[in-house]
Amino acid sequence: MLKSLNDPDNVEYWMKLIRPLAKQRFTEWAESGEPVSLFRGMSNLVMTLLLYIFVGPDFAEKHAEELVPMIQAYEWSLQKPQTKVLPRSMSPEGRLLDTVEERLKTLIDEEVLRRLESPAKYEKNRDYLQMVLNAAGGKFMPSIPGKPRISKCSLSSSYSYAGEWRTYQSDFNIRLVPPTFNPDALTGNVEATKV
Repeated sequence: MLKSLNDPDNVEYWMKLIRPLAKQRFTEWAESGEPVSLFRGMSNLVMTLLLYIFVGPDFAEKHAEELVPMIQAYEWSLQKPQTKVLPRSMSPEGRLLDTVEERLKTLIDEEVLRRLESPAKYEKNRDYLQMVLNAAGGKFMPSIPGKPRISKCSLSSSYSYAGEWRTYQSDFNIRLVPPTFNPDALTGNVEATKV
């Protein structure tokens, strides 16, 4: 598998695949006359290009508009303290992580099933997903014996999101400081401690 990823023929194919996409995006930015957020714009472009490489142009063309903002919101939510210290169900960011994972799993499972139904049609595709399928088939897909399990709902019923997916923005309101240990705090014999 590693050899396939580093294969110069695959790298050359991917470069030919993504070069026009990148050029088109830069042209759109140049001709729009609107300011472009360099971080968000490049993040969106890189995520779009990665979708093309990982799951192929057919899937990416069909789902990039939906998935790229979701994946960016996922990345933003992963950086929030709530998702690190609380169960996911206890914060909107945590529920968003579940929603995005569920949607990605649904779409990827459907794509895998589609490809497994006609393996000869897709075996020459050069995306990463097809490399995995060529090497292992559906062997590692979670399933009931012989039948892959796919969730048909597109968004979690516990958390649906109708707004615009929010991408990462720096949060300068959080200041991380090393914890201070005060052994007297364990006994309750301490006054308020200044940090």
